[in-house]
Amino acid sequence: MATMQATMDGSRIKAFVEDEGRFSVYADKKFETLDTDHSGTLTPVQLKPMVKSLGEALGLPPMGSSAETDHLYDEVAEEFTNGNRKKAVEKDSFKKVLKDILLGLADGLERDPITMQTLDGEELRKYATSETLEVDVVSIFTRLDVGQEGRLPSSRVFDVLPTIPVSRGMPPAVDPKVQKLVESAALTARINPEESLDQFQFVDVARRLLLTLADIMKQKPQRVAYCEKQYDGESIKKLLQHPTELKTIVDETWSRLPKDRHHKVAKDYLRVGMDDVAPAAGLPPLGSAEEVDSVLKEIYTKSGFDDGHNLNKEEFYKDIKEMLGGLMLHLGGTPVTIKSTKLVDADDEQ
Repeated sequence: MATMQATMDGSRIKAFVEDEGRFSVYADKKFETLDTDHSGTLTPVQLKPMVKSLGEALGLPPMGSSAETDHLYDEVAEEFTNGNRKKAVEKDSFKKVLKDILLGLADGLERDPITMQTLDGEELRKYATSETLEVDVVSIFTRLDVGQEGRLPSSRVFDVLPTIPVSRGMPPAVDPKVQKLVESAALTARINPEESLDQFQFVDVARRLLLTLADIMKQKPQRVAYCEKQYDGESIKKLLQHPTELKTIVDETWSRLPKDRHHKVAKDYLRVGMDDVAPAAGLPPLGSAEEVDSVLKEIYTKSGFDDGHNLNKEEFYKDIKEMLGGLMLHLGGTPVTIKSTKLVDADDEQ
């Protein structure tokens, strides 16, 4: 069986949302499922499962993973409650916000399509029997052999798996379900984790493990979602060339921020401003791309977040613009490419 591949570019979501009949039935069903007390409205607690699933679909880190990223889920929730976290949401409002979020997701997929692939072991087998494997594994062996002893325990062979991309037919090795497949392959291939291997033996064991895993995947194909995105600053450049659009976004953010008696905001709220600008600037959500986060952290440090200075509206806008400019220059000189692969269950595609 050949590896099957399909691309999600947002067109199906848009067609679904624009089909009023189908979308209405879907939204009604979701609302009724969440409305566990049959009150005709949804409380923030009842909305939480929907917020969680939408956040993950939008590419946010898992809910509860960090305090820094959880406010993004709060913002998704506030879309439903119109900023009032204690407010119960009626069905019409729920459907309107759900439609807006899904259309936003479709726009995101149009910019950054996701490729869906069914891996059946065929590509992995080709890689395992190629000369490329030997070159790759020797390189990994050399890197792992920090003491230059010329030998490694065979358990270190498992370190090879996360380095193999989906293009070679390998599903994400960090996924618990894939790890179970690897454990089964290791048992079938009779790999002794305590055995000491020289470089040539290490290559042979790695090949044996991959071939056995390929056999298992032939019987149990793995479906994955794969996305590759390069951040080179061009999207930021386009936004900065349209100051009216940028100002509109910043003005909306400013209107929602708590002010002191001088109508100023704490400098730390620049993070919120950058999060709000991110979609228009073609940037990933905070916490979803470590390489971009590290650049932003450096820029935040230079901005002196802890200097105790509060900002008026003009200063807030100026700082956002300067941070975007700094990020644009950095990414222009050193582009960041983010590759993500996720194992997809049938339930994930509902």
